[in-house]
Amino acid sequence: MDHRAESNALVKLALVVIPSPACANRNANQDSLDQIANNLVHRIDLVSTVPVFVNVQKNKNVILLVVLAHVQLAILAQSVLRNAHQIVTVRCACTNAFVRTVPRAILKPAGVNVQQAFTVLLVRKECPPGRFGRDCMELCSCMNGATCDPVNGSCACLAGWQGELCDRVCDANTFGANCAQRCNCTGDVKCDPVSGDCICPPGLQGERCDQPCPSGSYGAGCMGVCACKNEATCDAVSGRCLCASGWRGWHCDRPCPDGFYGKQCAQICDCGFGSQEGNGALSRCDHVTGECLCPSGWTGPDCRTPCPPNRWGNGCTETCQCENGGSCDPLTGLCSCPPGWIGKACDQECPAGLHGINCAQHCHCLNNATCDSRTGKCLCSPGWMGAACEFRCPFGYFGPSCNGVCQCQAGAACDHVTGECRCLPGWTGERCDKKCPDGKYGINCSEVCQCEHGASCHHITGHCLCTPGWRGRRCHRPCIKGYYGRNCAQRCNCPKQNNCDHITGQCSCPAGYTGPTCSHLCPEGKFGQDCHSRCSCSANANCDPVTGDCICKPGFSGPGCNEGCVQGKFGFDCKENCTCENGGICDSVFGKCTCPSGFIGTMCELPCPSNRHGINCIEECPCENGGTCSRTTGQCVCPPGFTGINCKLVCPETKYGAGCTEKCRCKNGGFCNPVDGTCKCTLGWTGPSCEQECPKGRYGAGCALECRCHNNAHCDRITGCCDCPDGFYGSMCEFKCPEGMYGWYCSKFCNCLNGAACDPTTGQCLCPPGFHGDKCESTCPIGSYGVNCRLKCDCGDYDCDSTTGQCICPLGFTGPRCQDVCRSGRYGFNCEQSCKCYNGARCNMFTGQCECAAGWLGATCQREDYSHNVLPSRGDVPNHVNRGYYRR
Repeated sequence: MDHRAESNALVKLALVVIPSPACANRNANQDSLDQIANNLVHRIDLVSTVPVFVNVQKNKNVILLVVLAHVQLAILAQSVLRNAHQIVTVRCACTNAFVRTVPRAILKPAGVNVQQAFTVLLVRKECPPGRFGRDCMELCSCMNGATCDPVNGSCACLAGWQGELCDRVCDANTFGANCAQRCNCTGDVKCDPVSGDCICPPGLQGERCDQPCPSGSYGAGCMGVCACKNEATCDAVSGRCLCASGWRGWHCDRPCPDGFYGKQCAQICDCGFGSQEGNGALSRCDHVTGECLCPSGWTGPDCRTPCPPNRWGNGCTETCQCENGGSCDPLTGLCSCPPGWIGKACDQECPAGLHGINCAQHCHCLNNATCDSRTGKCLCSPGWMGAACEFRCPFGYFGPSCNGVCQCQAGAACDHVTGECRCLPGWTGERCDKKCPDGKYGINCSEVCQCEHGASCHHITGHCLCTPGWRGRRCHRPCIKGYYGRNCAQRCNCPKQNNCDHITGQCSCPAGYTGPTCSHLCPEGKFGQDCHSRCSCSANANCDPVTGDCICKPGFSGPGCNEGCVQGKFGFDCKENCTCENGGICDSVFGKCTCPSGFIGTMCELPCPSNRHGINCIEECPCENGGTCSRTTGQCVCPPGFTGINCKLVCPETKYGAGCTEKCRCKNGGFCNPVDGTCKCTLGWTGPSCEQECPKGRYGAGCALECRCHNNAHCDRITGCCDCPDGFYGSMCEFKCPEGMYGWYCSKFCNCLNGAACDPTTGQCLCPPGFHGDKCESTCPIGSYGVNCRLKCDCGDYDCDSTTGQCICPLGFTGPRCQDVCRSGRYGFNCEQSCKCYNGARCNMFTGQCECAAGWLGATCQREDYSHNVLPSRGDVPNHVNRGYYRR
């Protein structure tokens, strides 16, 4: 058959095959089909539209058979181009069903291009199967698929058969055509009579069956997969596991139980099993070698010697890694750190805000204070004092430990941290010892004075201090008529008809007066205009400066002017009444008041300003902190809470009130207010005298804050920090210890084995099903299972899984108590494997080996045994075609 590429244009010639209805379902058709199949030369299946060429040789004995009906063909043949549009119709004839000789023109050598899916058979005419001789009249006698010669009828046996009629299987150790070849199998192993392939028994493989199953497989054809573990060997025939030393179980997946070791776990450990030896745990030995395995913290051949210092672990082989004075647990190697240190190796100082063992204590320090990581003692920032650094430095002190003494003057306070002075209004300078410069007053001397006519202002209040001759809030108004000088306190001494200058008081003098302000009478013994006339009066009398008449001098009276004025009188003939107030003394001549200490004014009617005292109020009061001074003596009267000559000092810690005479009642470190004696309690205390601890659930200053601790944690009444009970952690003790931790602040590590969790409070191991012991280190004894190994296995003579209690069945058995044999098609442990047996073969429930039914051979019973002369046939082809099918 040749295939070539098509490049010519197609010329279509339709060949339509229409089966005759009369041919349907007739048995005669089967004979025709048998005849066609027996003379099969070429069978061509064309399924695509890709052009395919078939070279057909010109031969009168060759026919083209189209088997599928209703198929349109496109045929390209150079010899029939002239008949390109010819339609050939072939109808089925029952006498020769589906067979029709193709017209000679098409049989000429030509290319056939097929464009639709159909099947083409090329056949030649020969005797039908089972016939031979002239006109195929003789019946063949050949058996077991043998063919007979169409001329003489001699049998041509298939491979594996012998005899004249091909009725005997090849003799033992022979095979093939005419049984001429000898088997090449090892020992007594038989071979297949057709192919010569050796038929290996279970456990063997190879062309000659001279090789055992490879490691990990067993059984017939070595198809079974071994389930053995831990270097166990597998029986090549049955698949049974032969455990290595130290292992047991069907799959050798379980180590020897505690106390046993060696081959089949038959040897007893010599390590003191079954008794407590002061080491807190039963000794164990290696389940393979029997060597004693000391638990953590112990060493020696019998595990009775505790670890020396700085050593820990199994056999004390590990070196402790603790620093900074930490000690090492001989069992776990975990470091127990001294106060102030944490970390696996005690190499980390406590974080800020924590101190003590495991840094579990919260510092109570406030106001940016730090605490000693070992003792928790607060190291206050500058400007603070108290156990928790909760108090500012008292008035007059500042800096670290409040040891600095403020140097501020004029009643100024200083910053409790830096000591910087905070000046009162009217003062400036680093120590507040300088008055505001001229023209400025008030806080920080920032206010501008509004005074006029050269007046200065008070550095504190801004009050204008007028120059002589001026008055008013801004010194913008002159003295009222008749007055002049400073504060306009001086009266003009000019004659009534004349005015004086409001600044100088200078007058235009009338007769009898002289001086710049006309304040002076004519000198004694003189009178008249410009005092040119001479008087003739006695010593206590003056002559009238105008007229020259003799009159008593001011301060004298009586007929001879020999009597002085009584108290309260002054002037000529002592007729004027003195106007001095507040104990002022009146001059008997002019009536001028001499004021006592503490008063000023022409009539001594004005008390000294609050910051002045003494004669003429010229002294400044030295009092600070709001203290007032006596206008007379200048002695300071301190406000409540202050004492000292200048009221500079705060009352001592135990005193308060006016003169610091009252005794404070504050307890437990409470701060006493030096003014009124009220107590400011330290953290964690309350009550009028700070005598009561905060009630449960409250903390802080005045116990005003509510604790937020969970899980019955204790709340620190000072800081509100939660002291967690064992098994909890977190700022509010809201979290249980994470898995693997327990105890106070989860600071201890669980020492449980085999995936067991531990109680977060006590650390007691909570064993998972299948394990028991203080550390869950032991599997359940044989015959028990479940939580704490309390449940008993119900498996009869078999063991059960220590976790689930499921029975561990031997090969070939299954069921809750291993009471059931494997169902058909299953074998092995728990009947988990599927049999690979065919054609009615039985499967061994232990090994999976196939026991073939009659007529079949091979590991999976898929090769036919011709010795039984049984040929199952395919129902979709004729019998003689079946025989050809089995020869392939």
